[in-house]
Amino acid sequence: MTEISLIILGILFLFIPTVGEAKLDYDEWKSGIRDNKKKDVVLRTGVMIITSGISALYMGKPWLYSFLLSGAIFFAFFDPIMGYLLKRDIWFLGTTSHSDRFLAKMRPWEVILLRGLFFVAAVLLYIKF
Repeated sequence: MTEISLIILGILFLFIPTVGEAKLDYDEWKSGIRDNKKKDVVLRTGVMIITSGISALYMGKPWLYSFLLSGAIFFAFFDPIMGYLLKRDIWFLGTTSHSDRFLAKMRPWEVILLRGLFFVAAVLLYIKF
């Protein structure tokens, strides 16, 4: 496997916490279960720690950079995923979390730019080291 293939695989692997939480939240929403933010944060952080540790072991990347990338993936992609699933609107912003309220004060292009910058910076750290 080439180095670029391994890097792509490593990045895709770090999408697991984001995709997993989106699936759980969507299933709860469909079932009428109220979102439990505290449980979500604890579960997501635990899965991020585990996937980052596995990435560090198998990909030879520093754990911290894997963890930062996993967090950047969540920040960049969770709301668009949930927006598409719930409203068919990738520009959707939630209203309940602190980050939702912070981002709601920004213009849409600023939100996109901020999410993109976080993601690109984390990918570059992950690739470089």
